Amino acid sequence: MLSGLVLGSVTGFLVGAGLWWLRFRALEPECYIYFRCPECQQKLRIAEAKGGRPGQCPRCRRRWTLPCATRSGVPT
Repeated sequence: MLSGLVLGSVTGFLVGAGLWWLRFRALEPECYIYFRCPECQQKLRIAEAKGGRPGQCPRCRRRWTLPCATRSGVPT
């Protein structure tokens, strides 16, 4: 009986913490870089934080380095 109460309390806390984290994360504005695949010209969008990392086009599977945003907002 006591273990069920403890388990319920822990589960409730974890669910509440997860919901709070999702709400907090949703408040942070996400900046995106829009560009085209150099091979197939597919329109793509990545989070600005992922710029400069290795990437792959979902359409043609070509591998390249993801572009970084410049101050003007145009990918390099």
